Amino acid sequence: MFRSLWEEIMQRDLSMLAIGIGANALAAVSAFAQGAPAATPEVTLTRLECGAPTTRDVGARTGAGLRFSDTYDFDGLKVQIVYSCYLIKHGGDYMVWDSGHPMNAPNVAPKVSLVDLLGKLELKPENVKFVGISHYHGDHVGQVDSFPKSTLLIGKGDWDALTDPAKASPMADPATFAPWIKGGSKVEPVSGDKDVFDDGTVVMLNTPGHTPGHHSLLVKLKEKGYVLLSGDLAHFRENYDTNGVPMFNTDHTYTLGSLDRFKKIAANLKATVIIQHDARDVDKLPVFPASAKYAESKASVGWHGRRARRLCHTTSLFPFATLQPCHDCHRIPDDFQNPVRCLEARDRGRFEPQRLGQFVLEHWFAGDPPPRRAE
Repeated sequence: MFRSLWEEIMQRDLSMLAIGIGANALAAVSAFAQGAPAATPEVTLTRLECGAPTTRDVGARTGAGLRFSDTYDFDGLKVQIVYSCYLIKHGGDYMVWDSGHPMNAPNVAPKVSLVDLLGKLELKPENVKFVGISHYHGDHVGQVDSFPKSTLLIGKGDWDALTDPAKASPMADPATFAPWIKGGSKVEPVSGDKDVFDDGTVVMLNTPGHTPGHHSLLVKLKEKGYVLLSGDLAHFRENYDTNGVPMFNTDHTYTLGSLDRFKKIAANLKATVIIQHDARDVDKLPVFPASAKYAESKASVGWHGRRARRLCHTTSLFPFATLQPCHDCHRIPDDFQNPVRCLEARDRGRFEPQRLGQFVLEHWFAGDPPPRRAE
């Protein structure tokens, strides 16, 4: 019996698809051998509770050294103050940003230590490559000495205040930094900005004024975009919105310059600004132990496998420009075991043709079950 014309077409297209898959595999191996650029590591950001929340009368006009405004602003305003630490995962490396109150702090001590919080994520202090400090105040450095094997990243102005008697500040306690001051641990005083992982995903921003070496942190997440962690550049939204300068800042002019820079960065990058002490900003990140991610969410793909998502971001050399997949990476066809069915003319021109080749190649070699379409 002669095969029908349709069967011949199907057989021909399947043969061409197999050839294309082979070409893809060879090209991938060749690119790897030639040192193709590595994919950007997954970056995640997790908030940790590092002190008991308190309600503060931020407009109080008594105690000149404690006022949150040097212009007597915010009269009658009460704000819930929180104490936040953050964990940044960059591929297989980890960074802690700020370390909160010490466990023996009166009234505001954390309920769970930073080490124990990391333990809930199956991490130990020695797994933390960097511990970054926004500034030397006690509610940001209280547990830093739990990470003596980590490289300390701290603004040079603040490091000088900790190590140079001529620049000492009553607000800076060198004892907390003993592992680094004594020379047993590695420290990197940061004089300007610091690209922590040298790929632009995590950057310490020089924002002096609150303290001489104060820094904020910029984190790049694919799902959420850029996130700016304030440090203590501002303590609450009203303070941020009005360029308020607390009486206890070390330099009024530097504070205003840093606020201006920070806001321009936020506008240019369309960044999510998180005021670390403002309880109203807590929900801008997922609740612990969840994290905001660089990688695409599983829900957006409709399939819980990892390999295909990674391949979506690689370059494919699938050669048949006339063959168009039914769906892009986020809308995977129901019947992936029949790739020709996914190349019907009704979907031509809708998406990039190479993506089908990426998925077929992945499942061909991985032996994974076919992904299902997201509803």
